[in-house]
Amino acid sequence: MERSRQAVQKTLAYDEAVVAISKVIEAEPRDLEARLVRAELYRLQGAEHKAFAETSEVIRLDPNNAAAYSTRALLHNSRDDFKSAIRDSDRSIQINPRDLDAYLQRGYARLRLNDYESKEITSCFLIGKLRRPHN
Repeated sequence: MERSRQAVQKTLAYDEAVVAISKVIEAEPRDLEARLVRAELYRLQGAEHKAFAETSEVIRLDPNNAAAYSTRALLHNSRDDFKSAIRDSDRSIQINPRDLDAYLQRGYARLRLNDYESKEITSCFLIGKLRRPHN
């Protein structure tokens, strides 16, 4: 019973957060950081189609937003669209070579494509772990 109550509370918190961040975006439609926060909230709610649309909108507004490409790569991976995940990860890394999430997403996608022979998988995960050692 406790888990169910916690799940309901979490859902309500996400819903309230989406409403709040949507008001920020309504007031300032070009607030890309707010849009990325909303995309993450959608993803956490399981509304990946909304998260995907939101990150794509950020990319449309700012084609050089590395965080949006990295987030969209994560969403591609969750859809098992690994080639698109690699493409978006590569774009994120091109924009910001320090984007460790992009390296992790690219490594995961290559692994899922059974590209076990690629030394790139090891380097992607190694770069990601070196820059984020506690994950």
